[in-house]
Amino acid sequence: MIACARCSQTNRDGALFCQECGNKLEPKRNTLLCGGCGADNPAGMRFCRSCGAALLPPAKTPSTAQSADLSVCASCQQPTPAGFSFCQHCGQPLAQNAPLTRHPTPPAGVPRALGPPVVAAMPKPIVASSRHRLVTLGKGATENATPIVDEIFDVGRREGALHFPHDVELASRHLRIETRGGRSLLRPLDRVNGVYVRLRRPTQILDGAQFIVGGQVLRFELLNEGEHDREPTWEHGVERIGSTIASTWGRLHQLTRTGTTRDLRHLSTPEILIGRSEGSIQFADDKQMSKAHARLRHGPNGVELEDCGSETGTFVRIPDCHPLVSGDVLRFGQQLLRFEV
Repeated sequence: MIACARCSQTNRDGALFCQECGNKLEPKRNTLLCGGCGADNPAGMRFCRSCGAALLPPAKTPSTAQSADLSVCASCQQPTPAGFSFCQHCGQPLAQNAPLTRHPTPPAGVPRALGPPVVAAMPKPIVASSRHRLVTLGKGATENATPIVDEIFDVGRREGALHFPHDVELASRHLRIETRGGRSLLRPLDRVNGVYVRLRRPTQILDGAQFIVGGQVLRFELLNEGEHDREPTWEHGVERIGSTIASTWGRLHQLTRTGTTRDLRHLSTPEILIGRSEGSIQFADDKQMSKAHARLRHGPNGVELEDCGSETGTFVRIPDCHPLVSGDVLRFGQQLLRFEV
């Protein structure tokens, strides 16, 4: 028997912690001799502390403690004889655990299972409102509605929740719709062709803005004050002659599929009308453009772009992100979709 130095309670031989107060007990100085290297090892050890060889415990006659049921510690999962108040491995108080089922000791070198495997629970996906959806539009297209059921909803040619494998104008993952708190935000992921949204009201545009009218992709350029009225140049002491031109405040670049500018249109009047057969900038061969399609207005508060009730609409490229509103029509690649709530 071992007496506890704190409470003087006597404990069974081999106990590591007092069954009355949980204090760590000083074991009796009996040792195990290693058959491999001859080193002494404290009683209760299974492997030699010097060479790692398996230790053979001294033969014992069966006792009540050995035949008694064992309880499993909830803290360290190690067995302790039934009737102990504290775990004999970590010293934590023992709850009333079910007896430990004995299993054969595995051969040397085989890991011992301490309990059943724990399978991590997979986090449940955050689901957006199923009322949000994308509806396919366009000539000859059947209006198919795709519900936006995930908080992160990607669209692309090959990747994402919605993909269009035959549209070569799309990136593999082209755009993302993030829905949080009932609000949806569109983020373009492609920097080549981008994503455009149809104008529903006059909208202010900035230098570098791109927009689509009919079949034309145009980039707006706002001129600096020093570029409005340039002084004539001189050469060899002679002032050059040239055409009389009006003061310009901006330019429109007609972008081509080769990535270059074809025509450059100078903007000089406060209001610029763009159309197939009307306005100061005309595209007579563009069958997708209305007679009077869109209008640019230049004023003290900036430049405003407005659709003139055209059949195919005017689309402005989204530079970074765009809060989606029910009824927004999106154009990317060869696709035309409407966002609905």
